[in-house]
Amino acid sequence: MIYRIFMVLSLVLLSVPLQAQDFWQKLTMDSHLSIYSLATDPAGAVYAGGYGQGLFKSSDDGVSWDSSGLAGYWIVDMDVNEQGDLFLVGIGNTYGSGVFRSVDHGGTWDKVLNLNNYGGINCIHVARDGSIWIGLNYSSDYNGIYRSTDNGTTWDKIFTDTQNFYAVTSKEGGKIFATSYGRIYTSLDNGQNWSYSEQGLSSSEIPAITVNNSGQIFTASSGYGIYLSDDDGANWNRIYSAGPDFSSILIDKNQTIYAGTRGSWIYRSEDNGENWSLLNSGLGNQYVLSLAINTNGYLFSGTDTSGVYRSVQPVVTGIREHGIQPGNFILSQNYPNPFGEGHYISRQGRGNPATVISYQLPVSSFTKLTVYNLLGEKVRTLVSKEQTPGKYKITFDARGLASGVYIYQLKTGNFIQSRKMILLR
Repeated sequence: MIYRIFMVLSLVLLSVPLQAQDFWQKLTMDSHLSIYSLATDPAGAVYAGGYGQGLFKSSDDGVSWDSSGLAGYWIVDMDVNEQGDLFLVGIGNTYGSGVFRSVDHGGTWDKVLNLNNYGGINCIHVARDGSIWIGLNYSSDYNGIYRSTDNGTTWDKIFTDTQNFYAVTSKEGGKIFATSYGRIYTSLDNGQNWSYSEQGLSSSEIPAITVNNSGQIFTASSGYGIYLSDDDGANWNRIYSAGPDFSSILIDKNQTIYAGTRGSWIYRSEDNGENWSLLNSGLGNQYVLSLAINTNGYLFSGTDTSGVYRSVQPVVTGIREHGIQPGNFILSQNYPNPFGEGHYISRQGRGNPATVISYQLPVSSFTKLTVYNLLGEKVRTLVSKEQTPGKYKITFDARGLASGVYIYQLKTGNFIQSRKMILLR
C-alpha cells in the first residue's frame, strides 16, 4: 500500500510543470568587491581574491566567507597544487608585489618571490608535475616567465621576450603555453626552448588559456572570441558560435567548457565548443573576471564590483564512474535543457518535446544509452549496439512522456555515467 501511494505521488509530481529556476545566486559577501581571481582546493574550499581587498575563503560552498589575510592586496591570480598548497600573485603597497604561498589553507602566508613594488605580475599556473609558472609584463627590471621546481622556495627566469604574458598553462610531457598580445608562446621541452604562433590569431590581449583531456588547447581573447588548437599551438582556429569579448575560461571534469565575458555573462559548451548556451539567469549584466568549480561541483563567478555568484545547483552531478576515469569518455548535458512544449527553444517560438544528447567514445565497445524516470523505471532505450570510437549525437523525442525530471545513462565497457534532464509541457 505504501509503495502504491509513493507511485501515485511520484507520478503526480512528474505531471506538474516545473518552474524555471535561476542558474545563478548572489553570495552573501561584500557586494562591492571586485573578484579578479578564484581558486578551489582538494578539500572543497573556495578562495576569492579581491582588488585591493585581500583574500576571502569559504568552506561551505560559498554560504559564508572569512578574511584569509593579505588585506589591501590586489590578488591578480591564484592556483593550488595537489597537496592543497595555495599560491597567489599580485600587487600591494603594504606587502609589495610578488608570489605568496600558504601551506595551511590560507591560515598563514610566506612571500616566496619578491618583486618589491613592481606591478607587472599577471598570472600563475601549477603544472601536474608540481612545477609553478608565472608570467610578467615586460619592463627593463622584471619581465618574462619564471619557474619554481621546489614548491615556490626558489625561482628561475626561464624565458625573456619584449611581451606581456597574460596566462600560462601546461600539458603532460613538459609542454608549456603562454599567451601574450596576439601570440601564443610554446615550449615543448619544459621551458628550455620557445617558439610562438600568430597563425589564425587576431591582434588582441589573450587573458586565459586551458587544456582539455584530449590535449586540445582553448584560449579566451579580448574582443575576438575563443580559439582552439589541435596541434600544440602551431595553428589556431576561431570558434564563432560564442561571443567576442572574454576574460576567463575553464573546463570541468566532464569536459564542459565555461567562458566568462566582459559584460555579456557566461557561455557554456557541452560539445567541445561546437555550440554554446548563455548562462545569465540570476546574474544580470555583470563583467565576469574569474571562474572556478569546487569539488562539490558548484560553479563560481567572480565579478567586477559585484562580488561572487554561485550556480544554484552543482554543474557536475549524478556521476558514477567505475574502472575508467572519464578521460576521453564524455557524456554531455542534453541541449536544450529544460526542453519541451512548455519551453521556448525554436526560432518560431514553438516548443518541441525533443532534445539532443551527445557523447564521445575513445575505444570500440558495446554502448547503451538509456532513459529512466525518477522511480528507476526504464522509459526509452536510445542506443544498444557496438560502436566505434568517435562523437555521437542522439535525438531524444519525449512525446508521450509527462513533465518532470528524467535520468539518462551511458554505459559502455566499464564506464557508467548518468545525467538529469527536465521535460516541460
